[in-house]
Amino acid sequence: MLLKLYFSTLFIILTISLPAYGETIHCSIAASMSDPFAEIIRHFHKIHPDARVLTNIGSSGTLAKQIEQGAPTDLYLSANESWMDYLVGKNGVAPSTVTSIARNTLVFIAKPESSVAGFTELVNVDLIAMGNPQSVPAGVYAQQAMIQADIYDELLATGKLIFAKDVRHALAYADRGEVDGAFVYKTDALAARSAVLSFVVPGTYHDDPIIYPIALTRAGTKKPMALALHDFLRGDQAREILARFGFEPPQ
Repeated sequence: MLLKLYFSTLFIILTISLPAYGETIHCSIAASMSDPFAEIIRHFHKIHPDARVLTNIGSSGTLAKQIEQGAPTDLYLSANESWMDYLVGKNGVAPSTVTSIARNTLVFIAKPESSVAGFTELVNVDLIAMGNPQSVPAGVYAQQAMIQADIYDELLATGKLIFAKDVRHALAYADRGEVDGAFVYKTDALAARSAVLSFVVPGTYHDDPIIYPIALTRAGTKKPMALALHDFLRGDQAREILARFGFEPPQ
């Protein structure tokens, strides 16, 4: 009897001593937001140390399709509003939780010795990297800009366009010198190691402003920690972090 009581007491003590693990939050994050999001999560953990945040990084379109197909996701951060609208239409996110947290600008980066200063010079280079317009918002913006500049069909026909799976891969192509230049966001250009900014794409050259919306999925709305992260992303501390990485506040 005493031995049984001893083990029962020991079990209670061990159970009380075990750390309490918080919820696991699954986040699908646009590739261009990967660096600031990692910093945001570090600060979020200071407030919620027991929360476990798992991130899935990729192009906004690929992530949206994964969510549509049932990939475990609580929070989605897109690099454009179109893919967020797509998920709203597919009942993949809760419409009431959709909110914009940042803006960005499209730029062209190139080798340091490059003389590319605008769209007219692009027809003279050999290879240009850009996100695949089928799934990468930066690729959509770049495609629209080149169509506006009346050079897209020529560049496509001559095989000068290299389609990357997301904007960070386009950046990597340019940084490694595997292409003459790439269309990326201003925030990506700030992270470049060797490629330099050649020119900024006017906002009038693409159809929509470059907006980053976030939303919770239906599953996410049922998780207190996911709700807390959603609130944190809209707060002052997150805005300060985004500004440090070159993102502009939403209008």
